[in-house]
Amino acid sequence: MTTKALNIVPLREAAVASGRNEIAISTPANMPAVRVGGPVNATLMRWQAQREVKTYRAMAESARAQSDFVIARGDLARSLLSTARVVSELRELPLILEHDAHVRQAMRDRELANVQREADEARYGRDATRDEIAELRTRQRRKAIELEQPALDALVKAKTELEALGRDTAPLDELLTGMVKV
Repeated sequence: MTTKALNIVPLREAAVASGRNEIAISTPANMPAVRVGGPVNATLMRWQAQREVKTYRAMAESARAQSDFVIARGDLARSLLSTARVVSELRELPLILEHDAHVRQAMRDRELANVQREADEARYGRDATRDEIAELRTRQRRKAIELEQPALDALVKAKTELEALGRDTAPLDELLTGMVKV
């Protein structure tokens, strides 16, 4: 019987061959042990080191790409969230505008009520002042009449006496007329 060696296909090549989009990156395959020493061995070791460097660089680039992808997806999610908020606010805009209109109308009504109240207070104050002035004038007239009453009585008595004597009482009549009008 002859033995055949199994060739193991590296995972990277297996993923591409299977048609999957993802590229699986694995560590380099173990190389057969070569006799240590000599220029051939150094070249083989250098090639192996370069393959490992390429592999680890590819792994680092894949990790960075995945990290950038996650960051980009996070930014997209935040953008979608802010867009959804804006859309929600736009949907609520008629309600917000109606509420603002009600608030402004209530403020105008309150200001109008304040102005009307102030106008009523001013009118009441004016009327009260007019009434007080009229009352004060009436008191002053009564007081003046009370103070002038003895003089008026004396003038009426003098007029009667002058008329009894037959004299002219025209100046006394003018004086009495002026006193009675006040």
